[in-house]
Amino acid sequence: MDVTERFRIAGQLVSEAELVATLEEIERVNDGAPITVFEVLTAAGFVLFARHPAELAIIEVGLGGRCDATNVLTRPAACVITAISRDHEAFLGDTLTAIAMEKAGIIKPGVPVVTGYQHPEVLAVLRAEAAKLGAPLAGRGQEWTVEILPATASSEGEVGTNSSGSLSGAAGLRLTDSLGTLTLPAPSLPGPWQCENAGLAVEACGYPA
Repeated sequence: MDVTERFRIAGQLVSEAELVATLEEIERVNDGAPITVFEVLTAAGFVLFARHPAELAIIEVGLGGRCDATNVLTRPAACVITAISRDHEAFLGDTLTAIAMEKAGIIKPGVPVVTGYQHPEVLAVLRAEAAKLGAPLAGRGQEWTVEILPATASSEGEVGTNSSGSLSGAAGLRLTDSLGTLTLPAPSLPGPWQCENAGLAVEACGYPA
C-alpha cells in the first residue's frame, strides 16, 4: 500500500516528498508524546489541506465517531454515516446499539446528517442523537431513496457487475428526496453497493435546507 493514496488534493495524490516533510514536521511538533498512527495521518491530512485551500474537504473517520481524531472538526458542512453493522467490536461494543452510539459521535450540533440504510435499532440511536443535537437527519429509505435504473425493461433484476467490476445492465441511478428526483449516471467504481455510496454523496452535497 502506498500511503500517499490517503491524501488527494485537487484530484491529485500528494507527492511523497511533501508527505514526508509533513510527517517529519508533525514528529517534531509532537515531541515524543504518545500518538497513534491514525492520529498522525489525520494531523497530516489537516496540515496538507490547510496549505492547499479548497472549497470542500472530505474527511473520513477511523473506527467510529465519538473518540475519533477527526472530531477536532467541530462544524463540518455535513456528516455522512454509511450502513452500520458489527465491526471492531473490541473497541466499539458487542451490540448494534453500542456500536451505533459510538458511530453517532460524528454527529455535530446543527449539522445535517445523511445516512445509508440502517437496521431499525441503529437508526433509532442515530435519530435520537441527531434530535438531541438539533441536527437534521436524512435516512435512505425514508427521507431519500436511490435506485438502479436498468438499461432495458428486460434487464430488470439483472443488474450486476461486469468484468471490470462496474455496474452492468444499468442505465443509471434515480435519487429522490424532498427536492424532487435526479437521474444520475451509473457509478464506474466496482460493486453494486456503489449505488448507495453515490446516493449518499449526492444527498450530502445537496441536502434539502
